[in-house]
Amino acid sequence: MQIEPSTNAKKLKWYKLLPVTGIFIFAALIWKVDINKILGALWAADLGYLYFLPFLVIAGIFLQTLKWYSLLMIQGFDSSFQRIFEITWAGNFFAAVTPGKLGNLVKIGYLKRYTGRSLAECSTGIFTEKVIDTLIILLFALAGSLMSIRSAPALFFYLLASILALAVLIFYFYDRKRTGGKLVALASAFPFLKDRLPDIERATASFFSDLPKKREMLLPFAIGICSWTFIYTQFYLVGLCVGIHLDYRYFLFLLPLGTVSAALPISVNGIGTREAVLVMLFSLYGIPAEKVVVMSLGSVLLCVYIPAVIGFLVSLGLARPAETDH
Repeated sequence: MQIEPSTNAKKLKWYKLLPVTGIFIFAALIWKVDINKILGALWAADLGYLYFLPFLVIAGIFLQTLKWYSLLMIQGFDSSFQRIFEITWAGNFFAAVTPGKLGNLVKIGYLKRYTGRSLAECSTGIFTEKVIDTLIILLFALAGSLMSIRSAPALFFYLLASILALAVLIFYFYDRKRTGGKLVALASAFPFLKDRLPDIERATASFFSDLPKKREMLLPFAIGICSWTFIYTQFYLVGLCVGIHLDYRYFLFLLPLGTVSAALPISVNGIGTREAVLVMLFSLYGIPAEKVVVMSLGSVLLCVYIPAVIGFLVSLGLARPAETDH
């Protein structure tokens, strides 16, 4: 007797396909643009523009570390900057090989291991960092949508609504007592969590007690703006390399729209989704699709995957048995 697969099994199979959706988008894009044109754009690249790229990559990772480190100092962590720098490198490796860069959350585990602090305490800084990054990217993207508002007028209003929604969530979520109490109440509604309620209550209290005050987020926010500016400047140099001679501001404010699409958990590191969005945006300014594809893939290779190799080697060192930093 043949047994039909359950609905849950069907859903599970469907979700398993999500991470490869970007690959199908990428393959379709390559087919449409023509691989020969892409190779032609690659061979015509002027590598002289890339001399300063390694400096920008290292400086960008340094600023990422500094942003997270400043949040940890607010929380009262006493890890060295060198240790946080190493964890950031390792986190970038795992982010590069997972859908939606979810692998970056491995930093929580490393921080817990080397500081001896609770999981909730180690999660607070990462959560706040992600909130700051999301807000910065949306603000940059909002500026980019203004530059293409004639071609895509609805995009501006979608992004503006997203920023306002995020702002409301930040103010609501940072009301420690109200939000923490509601999360515990929500957990109590599930019978299988009843025995864990004291642990959940302690973890929730620990998480919210470590959240920085709004004014304390100004420095990490400023560092984050510098960090993302360095990242988009890397794309700018690669763009010049392949012959995209647009004004710098176009890169600074259009690329975040690609970053937003790359955050969708339907591809590894945004491959496919980012290229499709950038091809559409840069076409508004007469840039050939093959040049945009080479710029995007070249930037990811040079600025993400080559540094990720270093991150992988660093992660091997962090995997060794070690005592806490204090």
